[in-house]
Amino acid sequence: MGAYMLDVGYNCNGFEIGCSNCSYNKKFFMGFSVFDYRFEDHVSFMEDEDKTRFCEILTNHKVQSTKFDKPIYRCAECGVVEMQRYALVVYDDGSVLETRFDCPRCGDRMQIVNHVDDIISLTCPECRNGRIKITDAMLWD
Repeated sequence: MGAYMLDVGYNCNGFEIGCSNCSYNKKFFMGFSVFDYRFEDHVSFMEDEDKTRFCEILTNHKVQSTKFDKPIYRCAECGVVEMQRYALVVYDDGSVLETRFDCPRCGDRMQIVNHVDDIISLTCPECRNGRIKITDAMLWD
C-alpha cells in the first residue's frame, strides 16, 4: 500500500500526477468543500442531465439511502484519467440510480480507481510511453 490513499479519512487533500516522459500533468482535489459535503449539495454541482435525474428521485420518491464521492476514473481502453462526481441513490422498492461515465476521448465506460498505486502504475495517457508518477501532494479548502 502506497503513501497516497484516495480514501484518506479526512476531507481535503489533493495530488498532482505527471509523466516521466512528456509534459502531461493533472491535479486532483479529493474530498469535499464546505459547498458540497451533503448529498443534495453534491448533486447540485452535477451536469444537467444527471442533476435532473437525481433531483427527480429525491423529490418524488422514497429514498432509502445515498452515497456520493468524487473518485478518479480511468479508461482501460485509452488511459484517460478524470475526476468525476459519483452518486448513488437507493429508492422506493430497492431501485438504484447511479452515475456512470464514458471516456471523453474514446467513449468506453470508465472505471473507478480505488488507490493511487493503481494510477502510478499506468502508462501516460498522452504519450503512451512514460509512466505516471506523483509530482506533488497538497491540502486544500
